Amino acid sequence: MLQNVNSQEQLQGMYRPIKLVYHHREPFFVIRQPQKITAVFPMRFKEDPDVIIATAFFQELMDVGSSEAWAKAPPCTWSPIPPAELRGEPLEDLSTNCGFVSFDITSHHVKGKRLDKTVWSLLNFHAFVKYHVKCTRGFIQRRMRKRLDSLVKILHSEGLEEEREHEEEPKGCGA
Repeated sequence: MLQNVNSQEQLQGMYRPIKLVYHHREPFFVIRQPQKITAVFPMRFKEDPDVIIATAFFQELMDVGSSEAWAKAPPCTWSPIPPAELRGEPLEDLSTNCGFVSFDITSHHVKGKRLDKTVWSLLNFHAFVKYHVKCTRGFIQRRMRKRLDSLVKILHSEGLEEEREHEEEPKGCGA
């Protein structure tokens, strides 16, 4: 399908999405359209902090993808609601807590050796995102712990100074 992105077949109406299950519980959809193929990934995460990090990641991915430096990369869109192409698909496939990420693949993205790289990237997109979300979460937690440790040290040193001041004061009714 990817090799024949720009084939001259007559497309009548909209093609039905093809559901691909490469990872258990993480299907994605491929939709053939005139001059392109769209890959749509429903994104699900088990934990709320991962949803927040992933949402920020997808919004940043869209912003970076629209820059001139990444003009040759497949356009990426993120939406909290399913794209129109998935209308009519089973509800369990469309229930997400982190929206939908779509990539438009054109003939430019599958020429020659790019086909293998494009297929590999699409098949491993879920793993790529989850890896980076977990790494980001770990980084944030490490920074928070380090910051907390430095604040505790400051408070502890303040407490020691107050104790020294109290020790220097005379105690009792001295002579």
